Amino acid sequence: MKKRIKDILLLRTMFSKLLISFLLIILTVSSFYFYAYKTYLKIIETEITVNMDERFNMVVEKSEQIFESIKNSLVQLYSEEEMYPFVNGRSTSMYDKRALYMKFKERMYEKNYSRINDYIRVIYVMPEQPDSIIVESLGTHNIDVFYNKFFYNDQYTKEFWIDEMDRGFNFKIYPAGIFHNNSRLNPTQSVLAPFVFKKINDSNCMLISLVRINDIIKSIDSSFLNHYYIYNSDGELIYPEQSKLDILDSATILKYGTHDKFVKIDEGYLFTREPKVNGLKYYRLVPDAQLKQQLAKVNMVFRILLALALLFSTLMSLFIVIKFNNPVKQIAELITQSINPGLKQIKQSGHSLSHYNSNIFDLNYIRDNIKLLIKQNVDYARDVNIRNSDIETFLYQARMKDIYIQASEIDKIKDKLSINRKYLLVYFKIHFRKSFLNIIPKEREISKITFLFKELIQLYIKEHFRSSITFQNGDKDIVSIINIEKNQYDMSALIDEVINQLEHDREYVYFTIAVGDIYENVSYLKEAYNNVFEITKHRLLLEETQILTTESVKKNSSNFYFPIEQMEELSGLIRKANKEESLKMVSDILNYNLKKNVNSFYIKLLCMEIVNLSIKLLIGIYNNTPEEIDTAGVYYQLENCNSIEDYEFVCSKFIEDILSYISENKKEDDYIIDFITKYVEEHYTEDIYLDLFSEKLNLSTAYISSYFKTKTGINLTDYINNYRIKKSIELIENSQLKVKDIALRVGFSNSNTFIRLFKKFSGFTPQEYRRSKTGDNSVS
Repeated sequence: MKKRIKDILLLRTMFSKLLISFLLIILTVSSFYFYAYKTYLKIIETEITVNMDERFNMVVEKSEQIFESIKNSLVQLYSEEEMYPFVNGRSTSMYDKRALYMKFKERMYEKNYSRINDYIRVIYVMPEQPDSIIVESLGTHNIDVFYNKFFYNDQYTKEFWIDEMDRGFNFKIYPAGIFHNNSRLNPTQSVLAPFVFKKINDSNCMLISLVRINDIIKSIDSSFLNHYYIYNSDGELIYPEQSKLDILDSATILKYGTHDKFVKIDEGYLFTREPKVNGLKYYRLVPDAQLKQQLAKVNMVFRILLALALLFSTLMSLFIVIKFNNPVKQIAELITQSINPGLKQIKQSGHSLSHYNSNIFDLNYIRDNIKLLIKQNVDYARDVNIRNSDIETFLYQARMKDIYIQASEIDKIKDKLSINRKYLLVYFKIHFRKSFLNIIPKEREISKITFLFKELIQLYIKEHFRSSITFQNGDKDIVSIINIEKNQYDMSALIDEVINQLEHDREYVYFTIAVGDIYENVSYLKEAYNNVFEITKHRLLLEETQILTTESVKKNSSNFYFPIEQMEELSGLIRKANKEESLKMVSDILNYNLKKNVNSFYIKLLCMEIVNLSIKLLIGIYNNTPEEIDTAGVYYQLENCNSIEDYEFVCSKFIEDILSYISENKKEDDYIIDFITKYVEEHYTEDIYLDLFSEKLNLSTAYISSYFKTKTGINLTDYINNYRIKKSIELIENSQLKVKDIALRVGFSNSNTFIRLFKKFSGFTPQEYRRSKTGDNSVS
């Protein structure tokens, strides 16, 4: 028993381990709850404080404005001429009192006072030595009747105000109190706050205004009537009445001082403000008792759930131990016997296994030995799969490359390729960046790296399509043959996932991925392979991973741009052995086609066209192709280009070789050609015709036409027109002449003919070309 308890405490038993697992789950959930609880409290506090802070600022600001307006009204009244006898302490007559009353009445009806009149109950003068008459805004009264009948308050009596007269202040707001009107006709009571203005020293009278302070607060924000406190500079509560303090007393409130924002106290959130104008202190309490009650209920529910979870964990652990103990023991015995066959004889002899190994029923023991059995099975299955995969790869390659196989093997191939299913090919071509090739220059290393990519691609594809095979088909080529299951054709998701995984190595490599069409018969495997192989040739010459399909190739297929005018211009430059201009033109032609998104297939055809043009030119000049020019090698090099830089390098190198040969092997001047070209340059503005050259050279027109075509590669009429168009372009770019005038200046009598030939040469009408030059200084 002691050993059992010790095993439980040391977490050696299944029960203790299960219980600890449940407890960890409960602890994790509890941690999330406490985090959410704290976050929720923070959010609530932020919502309360931010909203209340804005409202509190508004209420304080408007309260200050109204209080300041009342103060200003008292200052203005105190400064009136009718107040002089009272302010100076002179004896006042009934006329003086009557004049002051009329001034009060006049002031109360002025526009400036209209917005505070609703808050002022009465304004009156309290002299230092009061006689029997007191003057106020509603009339004149006997002073004892005024204080004892109309405005009775046990604090604010005649004697109280006489004592306050000697205190050193200029303006002060006194705490609000209940004033009783004890008249028989209309007995009422009102909550009023005295606003007093006087001289600071040697004051002979005070100007007092009894203000309905409750109405002021209600007019600003009625919700502020509760838990809103205003104190004067002496620390006296002027709003609300002292008797209406509900949650906090004045001593508690004032001990927190004033702050810019708020203070968290036991009773809730206390907001404070202290404007500098009237020396008042404002407080607003937001109680949180109700919120605390709700949160306490939530916490109680959580504690109950936590207790139930602990109870459930304990009971579930016991249930699992009791329910699965015997089966686990049997599993342990079977594992032990399979690994140690000698134990089987021990059991058959009737002896217990416990004395052989007291730990064989431990879960760790079972786990370790199951891992060993799984590993043995996995190793065996991997060996079998490798052998089968090698055979299957060979069969696929044999079929794709049309390798002869005996007829007896055809059925086996069909079984391997699962011809009853639909399949397609995905071709991966790897392009290694130059920075990577500088590090790994050896071809065998490149083949090894391709093999690693093949393994990665095979892993990703098999996650989606179990019945698929991926193999290396060359140093830089990988082919995947995917059997399409029913309702399982989602190649876009597969390719996206493969690209996402391969993009980790984009610093060193990029890919061309060709997705073929779907086939249903293994006999079309070669056709399927040739299809994806051809698709890869149509990639754009950009150093980035590209996905190509039959549809995308057809949609984006476009021929290269190399008009006859550019051919003729390039021929002329090469014939003249103008190296700089020739190489520049080749570069411009290739880069223009690249900007037009011409794909690799057509770029290669364009380069072959440039090479062919150069070879024809050589043959025209020398009647054969010189042995020094490697025409076969340039075609081989073009087949192995992968970027626009590669194509440009091959073409430029080939043209450089031709230009060097022409420069070193210049033929004698050709009198006929030189005469014609010079005459055109000097007389292009005039009417030029073939019979003219026949007369001047004393040769037949047929001979001249044929000779010029053979030597230059262009017929004479086209040469004359092209020269005139080039001159017209110079006039368009450098003058504001009309199109008709330009046509006449370059030798065209018919402007329509000029416009037609200009568009044929440049691709634009003269007007379009001129407009294009305003925003772009080059037209290809």
